[in-house]
Amino acid sequence: MRDIGKNIREIRQRKNLTQDQLAQRLFVTRQTISNYETGRSRPDIETLLALARELGCAPDHLLYGPPGREERRAAWLQVMAGVVALAALAAAGMVLRRQVLAWQALHYQLWPTALLVAVLLIIKNILKPIMKKAGEENQDYYSGLYKWIDQSVMGIKEIKIANRENYFINEYAKCGAGYVGAVQKYNIYNSTPRLLIETVCI
Repeated sequence: MRDIGKNIREIRQRKNLTQDQLAQRLFVTRQTISNYETGRSRPDIETLLALARELGCAPDHLLYGPPGREERRAAWLQVMAGVVALAALAAAGMVLRRQVLAWQALHYQLWPTALLVAVLLIIKNILKPIMKKAGEENQDYYSGLYKWIDQSVMGIKEIKIANRENYFINEYAKCGAGYVGAVQKYNIYNSTPRLLIETVCI
């Protein structure tokens, strides 16, 4: 939300539009566009939707930035989660390996199978419910985003009369932030079972 002006400027420049050209498309002054981009003022819901239409992007791109930024952040978090998981598994594997070497004569054939079974049980009984909950949370936030868009578009005149633009923008922003967090958590949880199984097999 705080970078909405920066996002408008960045997307406008990507489209090779000047402030004057964008202002003409929106039937406003160049100064109005400048005020949006410098943060002196914020567009209301109707203007936000018009900006998104003229710039050829989704409204949440104006609120949170172009999709590449969040996707890179989510990918970075996923890689870091994988590194942490591998490091933890490597440490656990060293401890387990010492135990295996100590009892190798008796349990040589049983340990790999038992370890794999233990990992599968952890995935089924612990990670799977967490992943299911994260997926449901992801869907809830995703539905919420479109609910706020539909409500604001369908009732745009009533919203402007009641001067409730900021309320809808803030609720949309909260829902969008929750959706980004839910997607990141789901990606991390979704990659963990594969990393666990690959580490055990190695």
